[in-house]
Amino acid sequence: MIVRARGPVEATLNDMLSLMRMLLREERSAYDTAMAAAVEADGLVDPLAAMHHAATFQQHVCKLIELLLGAPQSRKQGATSACQSCTAMFAGYESSMFRGADPSGCKASVRACRRITTI
Repeated sequence: MIVRARGPVEATLNDMLSLMRMLLREERSAYDTAMAAAVEADGLVDPLAAMHHAATFQQHVCKLIELLLGAPQSRKQGATSACQSCTAMFAGYESSMFRGADPSGCKASVRACRRITTI
């Protein structure tokens, strides 16, 4: 049986997801504990306490999502800006080729753009 090896990016994402699942379980248990502690003698929960605990839980879940998606989003934005600068550079080379200028530095810059986009 052939099993595909996990690359460093997949391993990192899987580790992040398992950490986030664990943190979400802890947040859920803290919410359940707080709601159980807020039960009054008649068996009902005060509406303000319930709203407070629900809002706190939602705020913590949003922070977890921001932490999970923050690194890939910043990496994507960095790659997008690098691609845009390479596109602008290639447009400059194209216009210089039509004017008949010497594109002697073109090969080195193209190699640099290839390195940027493969990161």
